[in-house]
Amino acid sequence: MVSRTFKVGKAFGSAGVLAKATQAVPEEVGGGVEPVANEAALGAGNAGDLKFATATKSAFLYDGTEWDRIQTGSNAAPFFKVPAEAISLGNQESATLSVLAGDPEGFPITYSWDALKVDSSATVHYKEGGGTYPPGITNIIHSSPSSGTFRFLADSSASGNDGTYTYRILANDGAISSLSTSTLAVSYSAPNEFDLKYKAAVEASGKNCVIHKLNATQHANLHDYIDSSAVGTIANDRYDVLLLSPGIYNLTPTPSSVDNYAWDPFRGKAFALVGNTNQPWKVHVTISGSSSRDYPIFVEPSGGLPSTHSAAKALANLTFKRVAPSTASYEVAIRRFAGGMARNVLFDFNNQHVSMNYYNSESGTAHKKVTMFAVTFANIGTRHASYSGNQYAFYVGRGLAETIASFNGFRWENNSDTATLTSDGTKYWTYADNGANFGHLYKASDTNYTIDLTGNNSSYGMSDANTG
Repeated sequence: MVSRTFKVGKAFGSAGVLAKATQAVPEEVGGGVEPVANEAALGAGNAGDLKFATATKSAFLYDGTEWDRIQTGSNAAPFFKVPAEAISLGNQESATLSVLAGDPEGFPITYSWDALKVDSSATVHYKEGGGTYPPGITNIIHSSPSSGTFRFLADSSASGNDGTYTYRILANDGAISSLSTSTLAVSYSAPNEFDLKYKAAVEASGKNCVIHKLNATQHANLHDYIDSSAVGTIANDRYDVLLLSPGIYNLTPTPSSVDNYAWDPFRGKAFALVGNTNQPWKVHVTISGSSSRDYPIFVEPSGGLPSTHSAAKALANLTFKRVAPSTASYEVAIRRFAGGMARNVLFDFNNQHVSMNYYNSESGTAHKKVTMFAVTFANIGTRHASYSGNQYAFYVGRGLAETIASFNGFRWENNSDTATLTSDGTKYWTYADNGANFGHLYKASDTNYTIDLTGNNSSYGMSDANTG
């Protein structure tokens, strides 16, 4: 069988039928090569057929399925004027995306889509015309190859096929394809609006708040984004939200500028880490990288927290896993003289040591308080008494922990200390009542609460913290 490469080479050889096709003023094309006005007039063909578009002086070979443009000189790749963007879908929702690409030589663009395999950033597993769609997607409607408009349809929550994937739009000029890549997220559980409530509370207090929508494909190392972007600092009155799509993230602490003993996961800034879901095991933040003596979750940043903000640092709707090893109570405190807030959070302590407070000069003032509501302390190795600290500066409501009798130095109301947590082998822990009364799933989808950063409406930072 004669190869396509051989046929193309022969056609453009000195005695070939297309030998003169690339001249500035080509002679009449003959020898069985059919001339047509332009690409739109190519029509049907048989495998191996050659046609020549006189408008663009370009040759096309039919491969049995489609016409391939034969590149005869330099050819630049298409470029995206309007690229792909992140798409988020809920239960049976749809979203329309319109992209636009151009070609430097003026050749017409055709578009298509594909998606990468869920467990690999490099493997194309779903593509247009392949008959399958990424999990959670029932259809991607693309009316014609020349259209840059795509409509994504999500299936129902009964399928359980939610998740975050990478999709790509391909722009092809007949010879070269260019890619525009973004994320496609399907989530059937609505967030509990913590990000919006936090932003409203910050702005009501006269400060500024920006919501940053992040995904695990582009922002797996959260510390890089925090350090290099416009995430607010305390000094310029910014208290931002990092809204995380489902996925796995890493956050490496940095030495505290106030206390040389403490490492700060919030890296000297005041912001909220919020999962864009109400199922906290779907947003997994791993905290690692410290060899410091003290490893608190909430530690005071440079300059101290303003007295008008009781809980500028916040965690919500996620799993917060600590990795670095520790052995003593002063190395593993959740709080070290800093305010903070957590709601609908699963704290995974990775079978390590845990204590609540470590602060030798406790002030007990409102802006030093930590408020937690509907949280679970899981996978605890050894439970220590708090090294030091004022119990009134630490509040937990509707929380759950396995055998908390050895904890002290905090307020603990309407909680459970008798449940047995059972590891499911992945990223979260279940227990007998599935969070109906206590822990990180209690009122997970509830939006009937307020966040009070100034302490005017509640002593604990969230209006429902002591009411349940």
